[in-house]
Amino acid sequence: MAMDIFKSMGYQVHVVARTSKQAVSTTKLEINDPKTMKPKLIQATVKTECKMAHHSLKQLRKYQPLRYLSPNDVSLHSIPVVYWQGKFLNPWPEKVVDMIQDADYVFSDTEMYIRIASELDISHKHIQYVHFPTEGLMPVFMNEPKMIWANSTFTRSWIRIRWGYGNPNYTRVGRKYATVTIPRQIFEADVVHPPLYTEDYRNNNGFQDRPYDVVMFARLGEDKFTVAGFLNKHFKLLTMGALSPIKHPPERSFQVTKTSPRQKQGKTSGFKPTKVFKPTGELHATVTFKEATKLLQQAKVYVHGKGFGIIPETGGQSLPEHFGITICEAMASGCPAIVPRSGGCWTDISMQGKHTLAYSSLEELKATIEVLTSNKEQWLKWHKLALERVKAFDAEKLKPRIKQLLN
Repeated sequence: MAMDIFKSMGYQVHVVARTSKQAVSTTKLEINDPKTMKPKLIQATVKTECKMAHHSLKQLRKYQPLRYLSPNDVSLHSIPVVYWQGKFLNPWPEKVVDMIQDADYVFSDTEMYIRIASELDISHKHIQYVHFPTEGLMPVFMNEPKMIWANSTFTRSWIRIRWGYGNPNYTRVGRKYATVTIPRQIFEADVVHPPLYTEDYRNNNGFQDRPYDVVMFARLGEDKFTVAGFLNKHFKLLTMGALSPIKHPPERSFQVTKTSPRQKQGKTSGFKPTKVFKPTGELHATVTFKEATKLLQQAKVYVHGKGFGIIPETGGQSLPEHFGITICEAMASGCPAIVPRSGGCWTDISMQGKHTLAYSSLEELKATIEVLTSNKEQWLKWHKLALERVKAFDAEKLKPRIKQLLN
């Protein structure tokens, strides 16, 4: 969507995407010797594989409502997906390097690629879009991206903490005081909300024309659907989203196979698989955009689950939502939204309860849904608030903001 907007503003755009094939790299890794507990270098073959659902580029507009970007603007290359011990384990293809060097701006929306500056001279033209800052990978010191854009004020605060205060390079300890000097673009990253074309969503159905009580729409992972099982027991639940053929977590994993002249095949270490997550409710997996807009307006209420409770399959905490674009899609479809009181959905979309309802317990969530699904006046109130608020995230609203930042 960002590239679609750039192209609509007259920029020539080229999207470099990674092939879905497995990448293999031979490198030397530093590990601790189990006998001496001292670091040593070993020859290793590193295999990376993104086990996620993929669609062909010809189907691009079928799943994403683009207006200007076309499959011809996208090319697939074997770009690296693992950064380990100060380097990318797969080399950057020569064609990609040439495109990066020729470009006026380099825009990246994967936090790992803040490390590009360690290999290529791009910091002066690098726009790093941050969904949520990685804790283990920080910007290259003295070569930080020229611009850092955060998807929400919530994410901006974590950029300041993780990449600012958490970076020892910015802290100087004197005799009496410790001084922290953080680059402006890290201390106060520019907030650029994810955009959507609001007029592409249908919201003609009224209160009586929506047969489902609740819709949950997101990537079909445990962290997004912590509360789905509870909702399905009490309401007519519609579940929609992209279902990747992988056990959760993780979405991206890599394994290291140790090799030596005497031992061609060694022990492989990797993540242990967990129980496959099974979404509840009437399930519609990997829906097209047309199907999504049709289904969204058939539900009275949208509930966002990420950021609440414990993930049953792993026992881990569901982390706060960084922004939540599907919340905006549901609001554009006329659904009153209910979100956890945490994360970017609470700070930036809801504005602390001004434009959406919220919950801090399952009992509160159940009571709120019961009101919205039985009281037409209350439903109309939050239905109108949703349609009004989502206008702030329309793509046309973003263009002046981008012009201001680039100028």
